[in-house]
Amino acid sequence: MALGVSQLYYAELSWLSTYSDYVAYLLLPLALLGVLYFFIRLNGARMSDAGFQSSVVTTRLLAVGVGLGGLYVAVQLEPGILFGFSTLSFPTSRIFALVLLSAPLVVAAQEGIFRGFFLRTLSATHDLPSATYLSAGLFALSATSFSLLPVLGLSGSAQYVFTTTLEAFAVGLVASIFFYKSNWMLWGVVGFRAVQLVQSELFEGIAKTGTNWTVSFVFVLLACTSVLVILMLLGPEPRGRSRRYLGDPIGPRTGRFRERGRLRHEIVVSLVTVGLLAGALGGAFAAYDASTNIRTPFLAIPTGSMVPTIEPGDLVVLTPDTVTPIPVGTIIAYSTTCFAVSPVVHRVIAERRTSEGSWVYTTKGDHNPSPDSCPVPASSVLGKVSVVIPKLGILILQPVVAVVIVVGVFAASFVLRPVRRRPGGGAPR
Repeated sequence: MALGVSQLYYAELSWLSTYSDYVAYLLLPLALLGVLYFFIRLNGARMSDAGFQSSVVTTRLLAVGVGLGGLYVAVQLEPGILFGFSTLSFPTSRIFALVLLSAPLVVAAQEGIFRGFFLRTLSATHDLPSATYLSAGLFALSATSFSLLPVLGLSGSAQYVFTTTLEAFAVGLVASIFFYKSNWMLWGVVGFRAVQLVQSELFEGIAKTGTNWTVSFVFVLLACTSVLVILMLLGPEPRGRSRRYLGDPIGPRTGRFRERGRLRHEIVVSLVTVGLLAGALGGAFAAYDASTNIRTPFLAIPTGSMVPTIEPGDLVVLTPDTVTPIPVGTIIAYSTTCFAVSPVVHRVIAERRTSEGSWVYTTKGDHNPSPDSCPVPASSVLGKVSVVIPKLGILILQPVVAVVIVVGVFAASFVLRPVRRRPGGGAPR
């Protein structure tokens, strides 16, 4: 019934006026809550049995949920935060108020059905992983407009499935695990999903590094992974609940919880190490910046104008050139408005002195057939290229590659960690 109500809403969107669309957006969660209440009463249960119970930890769960939602948003929008947004559009005040005020109601309806009722009921008779996947899968289907797929075509439908259905599935997995870790209370999940819903409904997160939707999709997965890591570190389930829902017999000396505690310790140590390394690199960058007095001492090369001397994806290190004038043949970086990309890294092929006494340079890319059209005044020169590091600039030009490498190394450190053997042989329990 919940899936039918959702699909009816999506099918009617193309026929609704703007005002009717607002009304339908508010009626949808009310209809879903009606479906939830009907089946809860049909089972002779109460709304509190679906996770809407209150206790002394309600406020704390809400705070944790909102905090995890903030972490999710920060990770997902990281490319745009670092490199700027290419398609960030701000909503009107009416739409902003509508989404902001209705988000708790929408989330309460969705989570009450797919987590509070379905996941909780199914986990009583099935193993928790299966119930979790089914709950997340049905939630993903409810977020998918099947009437829209024929209109989008093959490529558009594939993009829609990734950016809508699979993203909803990933978010549903996080919400399901959070619900289980919260001792079947929905308030933390509602706080997390409300922040996530407001961000996804109001703001697009495509960075200037490219308008390819895969960037946004990858960072949604990384955001979900980050929240899951925090849930694993801060929300270990009690032994009794784990024994009941995960089906593992827990004895006083079994290795499941001991291994899990060791894994959490290794994750904390790894995160601290990454933080210290990032801080050390940032400090070294700041020290180098201060010592050279160059605003951008490291540049990633996006084009092939300097091939074969400098290849696309190389990283160049700049140092100040104290010689005046700059000798012909020196490779320099300079800021300009003559090209779509700035700064530009090209070679000096000529120099001249103006009547005011300042120097102006003519530059040319080694691979270009003609000199640059705009002269380069000395005030626009950022520095000379002293070191070329092959392909390291890809980590700046393609942040997704950098994140995938970091996450891959981080995950491999746990997947490939040595197995501890008990004295006398045999695998650990």
